[in-house]
Amino acid sequence: MTAPESSVLVDDDGPVRYLTLNRPEKLNAMDGAMFRRVFDLVDAAMADQTVHVVVLRGASRSFSSGADLTPDDDSDDGHDTSDIVADMVSTRARVEDWMHLWSAPKPTIAAVHGHCLGSAMELIGACDFVICADDAKIGMPEVRRFALPPTLGFLPLRVGVMKTKEILMCGRMYSGPEAVAMGLALESIPIEQLAARAKELADSLASMSPDIAAIVKRSVNDWAETMGVHEAVQAGAQYHAMYHQVSEYATLRKAAGRQGLKASIDET
Repeated sequence: MTAPESSVLVDDDGPVRYLTLNRPEKLNAMDGAMFRRVFDLVDAAMADQTVHVVVLRGASRSFSSGADLTPDDDSDDGHDTSDIVADMVSTRARVEDWMHLWSAPKPTIAAVHGHCLGSAMELIGACDFVICADDAKIGMPEVRRFALPPTLGFLPLRVGVMKTKEILMCGRMYSGPEAVAMGLALESIPIEQLAARAKELADSLASMSPDIAAIVKRSVNDWAETMGVHEAVQAGAQYHAMYHQVSEYATLRKAAGRQGLKASIDET
């Protein structure tokens, strides 16, 4: 299935490309096809010599509420999660998409406001810079009973092991200022200033030589690679599949598709 072009909008402002998640009626929840469109558009930006920086943002009230769980997308990105081997194989392919975004040669910025949940945390975790509105609601509440994102949102790398466990196991939401305090975001500002600050940061990065920016980014990312981030994320595909076998995944996914994730967890 191919996502409609309207699901992710593309706008250029000089050497800065803005990719806007645009399903406001679902708080920009992303199904498999929409994820694919995001990755393909990032690839296109990397191949376009006129683009120096990519900014990811969300339309309307939120950045993104995470994965779309509605009945017309009732399998985990199209594969059978009841088969642990098939689940691992498919998830490893998804993990490579996240690592491809992580290692993209041009700087990437996530400008976050409103909800940023679950898979949306994986998206911002793969970006180089995250700036938040003070009203941001960031978290992975689904991990307590429903789903374990294979990359863990790159959280151990960003915030450390103990804080990662709190985020995953306590299920609470974090504001923009809290995201900055833990190292998940660069800064938090009033929502009315978010667009201007994202542009200011993007323009500053875009003023660098693209070749120099790519070298600097790679040199920093290599530290994380040396610490084993790629191996850890690949292992996450196995834990993701194992989780599906022991949690109430199937029951809660169907309920979440009908009535929303929070209501389905509260009800069961």
